[in-house]
Amino acid sequence: MIKAIFIDFYGTVVFEDGEIVSKISKMIYETGNAQSVSQVDSYWWNSFRTLFENSYGENFKSQRELETKSLIDTIEHFGSSEDGVKLSNEMFEFWVKPSQRMSLQLLI
Repeated sequence: MIKAIFIDFYGTVVFEDGEIVSKISKMIYETGNAQSVSQVDSYWWNSFRTLFENSYGENFKSQRELETKSLIDTIEHFGSSEDGVKLSNEMFEFWVKPSQRMSLQLLI
């Protein structure tokens, strides 16, 4: 069942990325020293939010750059053996082409 359809200000249909975020957070948790997956989620979100809140004017960075940097920061913080660039690429692939299940739901 579709609960909502998100459309960004360009008119692009936006899929919630909770599926991939959960997967990546779990990978960092399993290879690092976090106490829980939710601890990874919280740290990652706070890192990402701080970066994008300070990304303007001469300090502007793209969302992709900030997402990669926040992943690397989170991996380092929890002593994970994951590769931040690899995980960033997985997230980007999801953003470009959300899972087939989500695409099919939209068509129903």
